[in-house]
This record gives sequence, structure tokens and C-alpha cells, in this order.
Amino acid sequence: MQTCDEIRSSFGEQDFRRLEFQQAARFAAPRGRPMRSEADAPRDPAATDSPRRSWLDQVERLGNALPDPVAIFAVMIVVLMAVSAVGAALGWSAVHPVSGEVLRAKSLFAEDPFARLLTELPRTFAAFPRSAAC
Repeated sequence: MQTCDEIRSSFGEQDFRRLEFQQAARFAAPRGRPMRSEADAPRDPAATDSPRRSWLDQVERLGNALPDPVAIFAVMIVVLMAVSAVGAALGWSAVHPVSGEVLRAKSLFAEDPFARLLTELPRTFAAFPRSAAC
């Protein structure tokens, strides 16, 4: 069996690092879930990362933990519908700044707003801003 130094000399330093990452990914992935990036790989405690690099690693982990955009969209709709129902039940209102008309909160669970929501949902979702990664 070859030693690490023999493998390093035959592959080159960059290829050896890639091989190390692949092996670490095989053993460190939680419950069979493959790692998404090197940020998820176990770190060498002797390596000195700059604070900026570790901050970016945390941002990357947070971004990888986000759910699918469709799920985010669905959750946003449910939250909005719940807030509208609470606002309508509590009698929330506001004054239109130009016309001075009093606008009252309406529940999105009422028949007309609910039908409008369902008919405009595909167009709204299609116009939903996509991330730069897509």
C-alpha cells in the first residue's frame, strides 16, 4: 500500500487535495446525504483560515440549508393568508394617502380573494425573482 507522500508525489499537490476532499466527503456526509461543497467538509484544525473565508463558509452553509424556492413561495403565501385573516378579524384599516379613503383589511380566505389568488398564482410564480445561481 502506498503512503500519503508517495501518492502526493505521483498526483501533484492540487490533485492530492481533491482526493483528500473526496475521501473526507465519503465519510463525513450526514446520514448518506452527499456534501454540497468543500465548505461542508471537515476542516484541518491546523489550517489558518482568514475571518472573511470562515464567514463566507457560514453564508454558504446557510444558503445550502434553505429549502426549495417553491417551498419558500408556498410558505410566504400561507403566512400572508394568515396575516390577512387576523387583520380582517381584528378590523385593521389604513387611510389612503392620496384619496383619504379608509381601506379595511380583507381576509384572503373569503371567496373572491381566494379565487383571485388561485387564478393568478401561476403568473405570480412565473414572475417570482430567481436567484443568481439559477
